[in-house]
Amino acid sequence: MGAASVVPETIPEANIRGDLAAVFVNDILLANYIVNFINTKIGQDLFWRLNSGATRGRVVISNLRKYPLIMPDVEKMAEINQFVNIAKEKKKQKEAEAAALLASIDSYLLQALGITLPPPSEKKIYFLARSSQVSGGRFDANIYNENRVSAIKAIENCNFTFKKLKFVANFSKSIVSDSSSFPYIGLENIESNTGNFIETSEKQSFSSAVFFKKDEVLFPKLRPYLNKVYLAEFNGVCSTEFHILNSKVQNLKNEFLAIFLRSQIVVSQTKCLMSGNTLPRLQTEDIENLLIPLPLPEKQTEIADHISALRTQAKQLQQQAADELAQAKQHVERMILGV
Repeated sequence: MGAASVVPETIPEANIRGDLAAVFVNDILLANYIVNFINTKIGQDLFWRLNSGATRGRVVISNLRKYPLIMPDVEKMAEINQFVNIAKEKKKQKEAEAAALLASIDSYLLQALGITLPPPSEKKIYFLARSSQVSGGRFDANIYNENRVSAIKAIENCNFTFKKLKFVANFSKSIVSDSSSFPYIGLENIESNTGNFIETSEKQSFSSAVFFKKDEVLFPKLRPYLNKVYLAEFNGVCSTEFHILNSKVQNLKNEFLAIFLRSQIVVSQTKCLMSGNTLPRLQTEDIENLLIPLPLPEKQTEIADHISALRTQAKQLQQQAADELAQAKQHVERMILGV
């Protein structure tokens, strides 16, 4: 509540939800200043004083009209806007550096495993397969998607032996009904691409959950979230929208398994195999035949350490970007108050 933004010139016209209020300001300098003021701590504190929601924060339009603004002269407003723009640009640069580091993880992993993927083929509505391939398997076009077939062939030609997931990992199905005493993880708690845990203050509502142990792998079932793979850092319960996996062979570390399952080559193997129309999801039978490379444990450790270092560096850049913007907002407050 209270996050303000100026509609960019690239959006000439649009609809908004009832949870948003459109404020029309004729002067662009003033509009940007109002947004910058609202987004400071002072501005947020003033905004929350107008809250009229009991269970959920809400500022109605009649209260919004009472929002008090501190109005410096035009020169000071322009100075504040310029200062905020520079701070935002620095934040974007650091976030771009972090994004580039995270984007390099996939290419590093494939290179370390000796996996070469061909460029993605154009989207087709049909795929060719011999009758011998179709017999005894799934009788649908998606399983013969060229991108999926290419991903499988690339793993088969990698530098290491490989096995199907069902032969190297156990699938846990420990449903618990009374899970109030355990920490809970939902899809919203896992960051895409990194697998980082995101703690939320809101209490999650769920009727049943799956128990997991520390160091087990949480692999999502829903299509938009296939890269939200989490290596558990504690014992807890999670949404039934996760598969719980645990290595059952000595030469496969759960840390490496989580990294590989988060990679694009696994998404290429699985995104075509969803069941269900409204909320397509991966059933156990959809993923148990996933091919998993099995490098030596030393190589797995080397890969995991390198990727962990990239993730740490990216997280530091993201934190620096957030801290610097927070400091910029504090400086803006002092500029507004003239102190």
